[in-house]
Amino acid sequence: MRTPIRLNKTIGEAYDMDLTDALSAKQALSSLGHLEVPDDGFDEYPDRPLIEAVKSFQRAEGLAEDGVMKPDGPTLTRL
Repeated sequence: MRTPIRLNKTIGEAYDMDLTDALSAKQALSSLGHLEVPDDGFDEYPDRPLIEAVKSFQRAEGLAEDGVMKPDGPTLTRL
């Protein structure tokens, strides 16, 4: 059983993202095979690979592929 993650703010390109949320999301998406771990490990900064990983996860789960993960939204619930 996976440990659920919590978000303080929405993750997405048009949002002011929380650094802790970005790191948690990267780790969770990586553990599911949607994001490759860089050689120097993950940093807490939101970036294009994070958004693309969210989209990859959404696509795999049959969700709307918008690259947005809200604290109370379907993408986070499924994650």
